[in-house]
Amino acid sequence: MKKRRTTDLKLLFERVRARFPTKSISWLYPEVPAVYDRVMMLVEQTAGELNFNDALIALACQQRGIKFIASFDGDFDRLPWLKRISQPTDLP
Repeated sequence: MKKRRTTDLKLLFERVRARFPTKSISWLYPEVPAVYDRVMMLVEQTAGELNFNDALIALACQQRGIKFIASFDGDFDRLPWLKRISQPTDLP
């Protein structure tokens, strides 16, 4: 089971954004700057249940019309546009 932090994510993200503006970040993947704000919003909307990487994956799936994801991470179950496949019986 993942350990959940009870930190006020909104305050944390405000401080991160203030300290590290988007223009100061070194981006490893060229598409991330274009979706950065949406990814951060999804992390906030899920109260941190989805971390940055999971939110990025979820939004990439949404943008590309991908409806299924193979994962054992139950956090993806929170998303209405994405069906998690974790065992053979989950396949449509």
